[in-house]
Amino acid sequence: MADTRTLSELRRLWKSYADFPRLPADRKNRIAKEQIQLSNSVGDAGSVAMSQSRSAGMLWPQAMEPVAKLFRKYWETGTTFSLASEIKSATNLNPTFIYSLSGEGFNPHYGTFPCGFHLITGFAPIKSDPAGPPPSTGSAAINTSKQQFAAWCRAFQKSLSAKSLTIRFFAGDALQFCRALDQYRTTGDPSTDLFVSAYRATQINFYRPTIDGTIPMVFDVIDTSNLTDHLGLFNLLLVAHGLLKDIPHTQAVLYTETLIPSGRDATKSFLDRILTDVPTLSMLFGIAPRPYVSNFTTHCNAHEVIFTELKAQYHERVAWSGPSGGDNLLQTLKARTISFEADSLARILYSIYDNMFAAEKIGAMMSSMALNPNSMIDFSKVHFQRETVALLFQVVQRRVHLCSGDWEQVVMKFFAMCTSAGGRIIESNCFQDLCLQLHLHGVYTVDTLKPDWASNPEFRFSPHSDLFNSWSSTPPVVCVVLTVPRQRLGVFFETPEKIGSPTLQAGLWTPDTHDNLYSAIYLSWGKCVTPNSSDRVLIEEDPSGQNGKSDLVVSFWASSRLTEIPGTQVSLRIKSTPQSTFAFMSKLGMSLDVFHASIMDKKYVHVLPYRPGLSSNLSQNPPLRPARMSATSIVGPVCHAIASNSQSQGVDSLSIRFDVTTKSEQEKLQNGAQVSANQVSACVMELKVGDHSHMLSYPYPIHGKNNRLRIARKSHYVEVVVPVSTPNDYSGYFLNAAPIINPGAYTTWNIHHVNLDRLPDLDDRVPEKLGWLNTLTALQLSEREKDIRNGEETHKNAAINALVNVKDSIHAITMNASGVQGVHTRTIGLCEPNQGGVYVLFLIGGIKLDSACSSIVLDTAVIPLSNDRMPALVRGIQNMQNKGTLAQINTVSQLGSQAKVRI
Repeated sequence: MADTRTLSELRRLWKSYADFPRLPADRKNRIAKEQIQLSNSVGDAGSVAMSQSRSAGMLWPQAMEPVAKLFRKYWETGTTFSLASEIKSATNLNPTFIYSLSGEGFNPHYGTFPCGFHLITGFAPIKSDPAGPPPSTGSAAINTSKQQFAAWCRAFQKSLSAKSLTIRFFAGDALQFCRALDQYRTTGDPSTDLFVSAYRATQINFYRPTIDGTIPMVFDVIDTSNLTDHLGLFNLLLVAHGLLKDIPHTQAVLYTETLIPSGRDATKSFLDRILTDVPTLSMLFGIAPRPYVSNFTTHCNAHEVIFTELKAQYHERVAWSGPSGGDNLLQTLKARTISFEADSLARILYSIYDNMFAAEKIGAMMSSMALNPNSMIDFSKVHFQRETVALLFQVVQRRVHLCSGDWEQVVMKFFAMCTSAGGRIIESNCFQDLCLQLHLHGVYTVDTLKPDWASNPEFRFSPHSDLFNSWSSTPPVVCVVLTVPRQRLGVFFETPEKIGSPTLQAGLWTPDTHDNLYSAIYLSWGKCVTPNSSDRVLIEEDPSGQNGKSDLVVSFWASSRLTEIPGTQVSLRIKSTPQSTFAFMSKLGMSLDVFHASIMDKKYVHVLPYRPGLSSNLSQNPPLRPARMSATSIVGPVCHAIASNSQSQGVDSLSIRFDVTTKSEQEKLQNGAQVSANQVSACVMELKVGDHSHMLSYPYPIHGKNNRLRIARKSHYVEVVVPVSTPNDYSGYFLNAAPIINPGAYTTWNIHHVNLDRLPDLDDRVPEKLGWLNTLTALQLSEREKDIRNGEETHKNAAINALVNVKDSIHAITMNASGVQGVHTRTIGLCEPNQGGVYVLFLIGGIKLDSACSSIVLDTAVIPLSNDRMPALVRGIQNMQNKGTLAQINTVSQLGSQAKVRI
């Protein structure tokens, strides 16, 4: 367990499971009624269920109907049994579906289906499968699921017996967990000030280190499943990128997945999710999507593209890693600190902020909804709050060095852009929250949040209330605690199926003058209490949560200055979105206030110098994070990120200043020696000053051909400015499309690893059953590549289009090996008719099904031909040609030369 609270939560669940058979009849009847209602509703909707069969990949059409029937049957009967006698005997509800963090009730996800396995093997012709023989249940999907489950169990048991596996559990919010790990790593204190999840008053307190060590705080691999759909891709990258291991940085990888499409075109929504462009995000976070910088991926989702028009989902899995990790030459060079000019960094951060809160621009939102009514759902999703902005600033401060200006200049420029841009009608309402969060996270403190604010008559309202008259001193930040009576929350329980998931926020306002919103609020079910032995306020939490009878306790940090304005009211509000306005405005009015009370009303409001918690946790003072990185803390070489003009909102070039330090080289530079720069790998430029050579490493793939030099001969330095590489500009990793890292181990950087011995073999004795391989390999080509392939021959055969020809050859090889297009042979030669003929032989042992990536692997022996080898091979090659078993595939010269280099 990662923390004591998770162990307690697990014990609570296990006890609930054990007590389930002895529940009173009324509770059992209520649960049974909930099960029948939900099962009926899902069963009706499941008549067209498509998602459950998507793991069949290119065989999705064949799997769709039988798996949809299984899905309906599962929700009708509650089992995957196929025999009527077995179904009839299954009469008891599974208690693991009854209990959750929300309490007791039958409410599993409507997509729940126990056949979450690689179903493609159940519908493809399989000759042999290392997972073992499948059972015979009458259903291909059930057979495959049981077969793979048994194989997975055996693999799991093997890992346990080798003591190579440690599993740690944490029950709580994913983003909070990542933030807590980062805080633990930064401070060394396992007790954090972060709550485990919404509606819980328990803080994340990790187990303290023992003789056996402590929990890991950085990782080689982080897999986030499809949390992107629920939490937002940018949020996941923001909190998780810092948990990847720095060394070896070439190996650490973060996986994200999306299932719910965004925007009008699901295939093009990726950049919308990251709020900026990839090079800029990489400069700020140090990671980039590998398929983007590689310009290809070996994970196939062609079936998603084909069926995207038929369903409301689009599955996409992306690997994120250090963008320079595939450059072997860079591994021997020192890593560089990223630097920005203050003004350009402010513009970039504001651009991200502007995209974060695009839904607050009423005009733009209405125009978009007029063009696409379905966009109302996207505009109603709330993934960001002003605290997110402060976290972004904090992350950037840790990583980025300012080469000009300071962080005050960055923040002031950012503030100016916020207040002058217009468009967001609630910008002024959220400004105080923004200032507060920047202060709490150690980014920047405005004057009104400094310790001496109360002694400055310019900052204090006059007149002001007597809220702090009894306090010995008035801190700049206080915690406001509002108790919302349960009966005022009825608006959420009346028709829960119609209201969606509204976002709550707090408000501090006075009639007709001030109205400030606070989005970083903490909620828990229970009440505020003051023990007899103490004068400190604690929260007594209701273990039944929302299913109990307690009130809702709302707490949030606020500026003391704003709490003492006479007549100030504290409210719990619903954030205004198209969906929430439609659902609640008729009941709550324009402001969407759920409940409000005077800040002086001690029945409902407490104003405290600390945030109250449970008796088992220490009360928290306002959190002040570690100070920002200063210029003097920069060690090692620096790479300057450039936004080329005063309006740029993204990084388009990188610059490195090389200082000539040796006296002999300084003299040559000063005396007019020739200076040149040439790109030698994806991220490295070779700078030459006369006969002196230097390797300059960049943190992102570059387009070195378009470099610019700034030569300061008298000052003894040279600046090398290069554009960042972009897709299809034939730079960056185009110079080495599939790099091998750790050459001794032959580890591929951007091609996933496969264990050939564990992959099932396709049966190609009836090629007609493998027709889908034609579609699979044909869909390698993008629309741009199709135009190249079908265009002029000279353009197609150009060196810059080598990858198009490689894909064309892969298609031809697969067709020959499978027999789908008539010719069926396992011996294939790549041939250059004008450059000596066949230069390599492929002896294909079989076609393997890579079901995890919805693709295939050709199990192939590769025999490069050369003058030295030919005497030993010529007779065998002649025999294959005489028998007609050797198929020749012509390649263009550039493909041939690349293949020879690789082999």
